[in-house]
Amino acid sequence: MQENNGPIETMPEGRIRALVMDAYCQVAGEEGYRHQITLETEVEKIHIPDIMRKMSERMGFEIPPRKVPRYGWRISTIVGHITGYQKVLRDKDKNSQITPS
Repeated sequence: MQENNGPIETMPEGRIRALVMDAYCQVAGEEGYRHQITLETEVEKIHIPDIMRKMSERMGFEIPPRKVPRYGWRISTIVGHITGYQKVLRDKDKNSQITPS
């Protein structure tokens, strides 16, 4: 994976959602059922590392693992985790660009 030294470019949540759904379809072998995938679709635990790996490649940064969600893995859980981590990276990047006078 390439190291990005420039400012973090944030991806809109809708784009992240589409990419997660696409990654899920590829990993779970649900290619023909793409139109039936929703935010509430449950994701088996064995598919999570592969989905996160695909999303790390697409986003351009490593996405750290998180603890198992209380109510299980869903597409919405993965989208929320990636969106939240992206915001943390963006805020960290903004703070590092501020130089004291």
